[in-house]
Amino acid sequence: MSDAQFYFEEFTKIHEKVVTRFEQLNAAQSELDKALAREYHELERRDDDYSTADGYEMSKRIKTILNRRRIVKDELVRLQPMYCLLQKNYGQVVEDYRKRSEKGDQLKQSLNATMSIEEVMADGIKL
Repeated sequence: MSDAQFYFEEFTKIHEKVVTRFEQLNAAQSELDKALAREYHELERRDDDYSTADGYEMSKRIKTILNRRRIVKDELVRLQPMYCLLQKNYGQVVEDYRKRSEKGDQLKQSLNATMSIEEVMADGIKL
């Protein structure tokens, strides 16, 4: 396997991992937003005469949701530059790599260049 092919495959794997994780984090944030909305609606529906213990438990649940949402949102913010870069450029990289690989393979075959990059680099530049 050539160096370029190895790096291309790694690039593809990174793209898949970043996109998958970004989508998971978006879904998690959405679920946390829904949970927070449910808690707020529950608070609005309650009479003003709920107990201190009930209020304390509700505030603990809201605090837990908010903390988890903050952690998810922070990770999304950190991942977003990579996600945007990969989404914007991935298709072009794939297309360019495939075209160049095909052209390079045809040229090497027509010139009977049979050594691999590993063989050339292992031998060094000997004349």
